[in-house]
Amino acid sequence: MMHTDIKPNNILLDWDDQRGELEVKEVQIADMEDMVHLPDNHYISGRQWGNWMWRSPEAHAAAAIQKPTDMFSFGLVCIYAVTKEAVLAVDPKKATEYNPIEAIVVRRQVSYFSDLEDMEGLITYLEDSPWIGYLNFVMANFSEDYPRRPLCLWSDLDEDLKDLLTKMMSMDPKRRITASEALAHKWFADVP
Repeated sequence: MMHTDIKPNNILLDWDDQRGELEVKEVQIADMEDMVHLPDNHYISGRQWGNWMWRSPEAHAAAAIQKPTDMFSFGLVCIYAVTKEAVLAVDPKKATEYNPIEAIVVRRQVSYFSDLEDMEGLITYLEDSPWIGYLNFVMANFSEDYPRRPLCLWSDLDEDLKDLLTKMMSMDPKRRITASEALAHKWFADVP
């Protein structure tokens, strides 16, 4: 199953804090109207699925999306849960006709979550999408005045979490780990 709209508002928690510590009893995903049964080696395409600030790069490009798209979005949710920051949120006042919100979001995705191999993989994945030209433009325009801010350099995240997020949020959907692989990661080792 593929949700297509993983974001904090669509994750429900049953929790208890009677002992002074937050204890999560159960987690469920809500808002199932866009959920798709997607057999392996199948995809959906042709529109931008999901909310713009929780969407994967291939979903922004309206390209073929598969289960790895949900993993990218869940990685953003994990960052939000740990840092309390929606890292791809954009103040609408900063957007313009020539610099729309989605362009700012994609620049941040490239800045935070890409390396050269990821970008080559994403460009191959997108085939003949018009987004390829934009991605090449974004990559060419990082500079000393406008540097990349890769996730691996963020100081407010645990090293194991950064490793997990890097694997969940590769810009190349073919390099992203599965949900089962994510749950087997050492960052989740102490989770019952």
